[in-house]
Amino acid sequence: MGTKGRTRGIILFDGTCGLCSAVVQFLLQRDPNGFFRFASQESEVGRQLIANSGAPADLSTVVLLEDEAVYVKSDAWFRIARRLTWPWPVFYAGLLVPRCVRDRIYDLVARHRHRIPSPRSCLNRTAFRGRFLDG
Repeated sequence: MGTKGRTRGIILFDGTCGLCSAVVQFLLQRDPNGFFRFASQESEVGRQLIANSGAPADLSTVVLLEDEAVYVKSDAWFRIARRLTWPWPVFYAGLLVPRCVRDRIYDLVARHRHRIPSPRSCLNRTAFRGRFLDG
């Protein structure tokens, strides 16, 4: 169980993407209660979670599994933001923007994510043992 009697959220990300790894590091530092756990979509655990949840097997999107629901693209990011430390929950209000607009912006970043330089492309999994489902 996670915080407030709810199951923990699981974030599935592109494990080969430096930007994605940097974002996971960012999330780990802003989720002190450990609500989220992580797995790369390419891992055996990630592939099983995708198959069992009906989530899309699509490395160009983040996948959030939470409360028996599947969220992708901007829906996932805004729902993730609401569980982070202040001021990030304010971004949950981004769900008020029409999905077609939000997801266009998301797709633009996702399309170029491997070209965006990342200062922390190496994900430090040992500092956050137990938060990664794929070892």
